[in-house]
Amino acid sequence: MLGSDDAGTFGYDNYTVDWYEVFMSWGLDLRDLRTFALNSLNYSGLSEKDKKDAIENKWKPMWDKYIADTYSTACSRSYADEAAGENRQMTFAGILPKEGAKTGSTKVHIFGRNFELGICKNVACKFGDKASKRAVYVSNQHLICESPVFGDRKERTVALSVAIDGSNFASTGFNFTYKF
Repeated sequence: MLGSDDAGTFGYDNYTVDWYEVFMSWGLDLRDLRTFALNSLNYSGLSEKDKKDAIENKWKPMWDKYIADTYSTACSRSYADEAAGENRQMTFAGILPKEGAKTGSTKVHIFGRNFELGICKNVACKFGDKASKRAVYVSNQHLICESPVFGDRKERTVALSVAIDGSNFASTGFNFTYKF
């Protein structure tokens, strides 16, 4: 949980500063903040009845509205137009891991820049000519693609490509090896 020992001593009456400091210094993401918020309520001194009421009737509706509003705002922007206006290009810096199981299902992290074009789109990945069953936009600099299985389960090295819009694939310039 996250809370101040004595907020009044520090001259503030809420925890915004604490949350900001933790978020920035620990490199947290939205999921981490959600966990902290729920833990702060679950482990508070409230009675069980009041905890349930606070979570279900106050916090959860506010959280759901915040997420829906954020999603709506993000999806209404034209990232492609913004990128074109600023001459921004998607670039790839690396992948981890560079090798994985011949049976597939390795989560391959792709790092680079200007992945915001994938917000609210169906990001897709190909390992050689095989499409990944699962690809996830994480941030403007991070995607995750799950390596598909090749039926023969032989060792092989394949090129990795990404389609931020789900259909127009671009080479990452990196290879993935099915090894063990």
